[in-house]
Amino acid sequence: MSDKIGHFELVTQLAQSPFATVHKASDTESQQTVALKVVRLDAVADRSAFTKAVFEEAERAKPLNSHNIAGLFGVGDESDLLLAASE
Repeated sequence: MSDKIGHFELVTQLAQSPFATVHKASDTESQQTVALKVVRLDAVADRSAFTKAVFEEAERAKPLNSHNIAGLFGVGDESDLLLAASE
C-alpha cells in the first residue's frame, strides 16, 4: 500500500485485521487529521451489497452527535478499497 490513498496521506497504522486497516491520516483537501478505515473489497464476497449497506449506514450515522460517538466525515471507494473517514 502506498503512503497515499485518494486525497488521504497515511501517517501511521493504528490497527489491522484480515478485513480492514485503520490509519491515522491527513485529509489533503480539508487539512484535517482523521481515522481512516480502509476495507479491502476483494476480500468481500458480495461487493455490491456490502458497499450499498455501508453507504446507507453511513448516511444514517452522519447526523449523530454526541461526545461518546466519533463523527463520521464520509465514506467512499478508491479502486478496490472502501474508505471511511472519522474523527
